Amino acid sequence: MTRASKLKWAAFIAIDLALAVSLIFLFLVRDAANDLERLDELGTNLLPQAQPIRVFQLEDTEGQIFDQQRFAGRWSMVFYGFTNCPDVCPLTMAELGKFYRQLQAENSDLPLPQIVMATVDPQRDSAAELRAYLDDYNEDFIGLTGSERQLANLAEQLYVVSNTAAERSEHEGHMAMPQASDGAQLFDHSGHISIINPDGELYAVMRLPHRDQYLLEAYELLSSDWD
Repeated sequence: MTRASKLKWAAFIAIDLALAVSLIFLFLVRDAANDLERLDELGTNLLPQAQPIRVFQLEDTEGQIFDQQRFAGRWSMVFYGFTNCPDVCPLTMAELGKFYRQLQAENSDLPLPQIVMATVDPQRDSAAELRAYLDDYNEDFIGLTGSERQLANLAEQLYVVSNTAAERSEHEGHMAMPQASDGAQLFDHSGHISIINPDGELYAVMRLPHRDQYLLEAYELLSSDWD
């Protein structure tokens, strides 16, 4: 084969390789776009850039310190609520319970995430109260409590806002101040679930309403895409 022929074949091979790389890239981009569209349909928003969780310190339901290092090395789902919540919290925890049991039953390659509920009502929700509450959904679930300032530190990082129903009524000019059946103050709070990746970064948020099948499919997409 002449030198000119060799150069021609080399050029053909280079073009073929470039086309192959371009096609692979297009397929990956298309798949990523499809995944983002499906995640949105499932009520899940992927952050444009994962955000590292800064230093915080709370107490878990076993009386142990729970800080940012406890997020390292595994997926975590964090929900802010309170044990006297009449609607969003029990519904969300029930769906998380069903989602978690499905993952356990499937024996899939997907790692079991760490399910965490942090309280917005630390004056009433002790570690023992949270433990008893979460045991109704799954004994593996972790509850977090602490001072209002400590809880607010993590809440702000997860874009969680909360106030008492009385504060909201006052702000909106309402006279009625809703309370629980036992007279306890109720809270308005964000209902999303924060997804933290194994690098300890806020990776995505799952919007209301939460459904176990939505949680399962979204978690599969998030964990596979992250890997």
